[in-house]
Amino acid sequence: MTPVEQVPTVRTDELDGPVVVRFEDLVPGWHEAKCSTEAGFLRWLSPYVGGPPGHLHEHPATGLVGVHSTMGVMGLLSGQRQWGVHRHTTTEIYLILRGHVATVEAGGVSQPMGPMDLLYIPREAPHAVRAVGEEDVLLMYVHDDHERLGESRYYADDDPSVQGPDIHPTVVRWNDLEPWWGAPGAGLAGSFNWSVTWAGGGEGRLNLNPGVAAVGEGCAMGATVIAAANAQEPERWETVRYLQVVSGRVSVEGRPDLGVLGAYDVLIVPPGHSHALRAVGLDDATIVWFHEDDGRPLAH
Repeated sequence: MTPVEQVPTVRTDELDGPVVVRFEDLVPGWHEAKCSTEAGFLRWLSPYVGGPPGHLHEHPATGLVGVHSTMGVMGLLSGQRQWGVHRHTTTEIYLILRGHVATVEAGGVSQPMGPMDLLYIPREAPHAVRAVGEEDVLLMYVHDDHERLGESRYYADDDPSVQGPDIHPTVVRWNDLEPWWGAPGAGLAGSFNWSVTWAGGGEGRLNLNPGVAAVGEGCAMGATVIAAANAQEPERWETVRYLQVVSGRVSVEGRPDLGVLGAYDVLIVPPGHSHALRAVGLDDATIVWFHEDDGRPLAH
């Protein structure tokens, strides 16, 4: 068998500036997960940012490796579910981008989820999801740290080790998040935008929805909605940022070479680089962002 050619990789904090990964350029992988090519468990994975050699999502086709995180999308066909339940040695996050799911958890626990609901999965929490209804599911997944190959463990539904008391994931619902208008210029015509966080840090760290958002172990995840015909004020952060367009279209101010980003395209911004997004066209733009670290923004 001819070996698959591996793309040279670069770590996201070593990028010279923001880069775009387009959803249409991703090739779905059908063999990364247990039983994922079998009827009843059909699902595919496409990483935007992978792990180093010997770790989950190694040799990503995009050539991008996270400092200590991975990020991608998973497609789960209608009528399918993940096989059994599994545990990771990292915190994992699922954000439902389209479709509906029910969680599969230890002891028979299940929670319904719909678009823009987030599942915060602490390390070692057994979990899976099942597609509900006739629509295929697309979800964004993130790991807050790199996991060595073979360290995730899968268990059949009837395995005694996942039948008793255990760690459970937390569902953070989109409709429960109150918009935050505190970004520079956020309430002014021309830069009208608001944000929320599903997961953030404790006191003194990034968390726009304390008491509702899951409190993480160092990462943060949220969304920003930019009104049509408006743009953000420039911002800089001390962390790598992954920004995925969920709806609408955006451009990056001052970077016409990056083009217009549409649904599920991702902008990856290395630490310390100033950037701002503008909503393009007649629709508002919703952007999901993930921060490897939950610190505050840097001054300009």
